[in-house]
Amino acid sequence: MSLVRRVLSIAVLALLASPAAAAPLAPTVHSGVTPDLLSFGVGSFDFTDNHSHSDAVDFRVEHRWGLSLLSAASDYFQSWDPYVQLHPVAGLQFTSRGQFFGFGGLALDVPLSYHLVFTPQVVLGAYSPGNGKRLGNAFEVRSGMELAYRFENEMRTSVYLSHISNANTANVNPGANSLGVYLHVPTSAITGIFEK
Repeated sequence: MSLVRRVLSIAVLALLASPAAAAPLAPTVHSGVTPDLLSFGVGSFDFTDNHSHSDAVDFRVEHRWGLSLLSAASDYFQSWDPYVQLHPVAGLQFTSRGQFFGFGGLALDVPLSYHLVFTPQVVLGAYSPGNGKRLGNAFEVRSGMELAYRFENEMRTSVYLSHISNANTANVNPGANSLGVYLHVPTSAITGIFEK
């Protein structure tokens, strides 16, 4: 079993065994208020490329603001909050081959039910290839989607699929696909630990 598969397997087992998995069930309608989330991800970078020199373990740390940009832009959109929210996101992605991607962008939360949330995301940022795959430019765009399970305590676990490329801003645009899992923790839960 490759290192990438081992790390991904361990991450999935850890998420399933997390305290969030034991959270009781909640009402079927979400209030529309989303907390700020600190997100930790692990997965496989460039998993669709058959060259062993390009695959790597993918690590992510992100901050997702709870602020819904739609309702912040206009009172008209406040009634949309239980159904769709557009959130700012910023973070870092790095790999076991020394690749680094610092980014900012937008994530669109679309609750499918109280517990299931579909989130497409688009971010822009600066990329350094390290000892990994060269993507043709320092400027890169990452698009992706997640399917998350939201617990009553607002923690989430999700599966992500994403694609990073330079969006044809350079002569060469190889791109890379990533697959992995996230654990999203409300920042209030983290800061609460230090306030005790």
